[in-house]
Amino acid sequence: MRELIGRAGSQSAFARKSGVSQQVLSFLERGTNDPSAMAAVLIAAAAGVSVDWLLTGAEPILDTDRLVLALEVFEEGLAVSRRKIDNPRDRAEIIARLYLLCGEQKKPERAQVIRLFGARKA
Repeated sequence: MRELIGRAGSQSAFARKSGVSQQVLSFLERGTNDPSAMAAVLIAAAAGVSVDWLLTGAEPILDTDRLVLALEVFEEGLAVSRRKIDNPRDRAEIIARLYLLCGEQKKPERAQVIRLFGARKA
């Protein structure tokens, strides 16, 4: 948990990003409590990790076809949003979220991609 919270800069920043209260994050960071199912899903989504990894620490096994689809959607999202994302960490975060959205090798809905890139609908 410390590593995930540290990536966001602070506990309060991660609380805003994840939608999980700072108090709950504090308990989780200290190891006082285990996350509820909902908190685990919210934290994993905000951090761009799988719930399995969050709960077990086991490295995820990437599905190559799903990753290729996520990369294709990323490129399409860049074109639609007209954004240029040079920072490797920002690119990786978006691709990781797209990977999670590309479950069962299905393309995410256009609205989800637009929200992810912060673009406005044309």
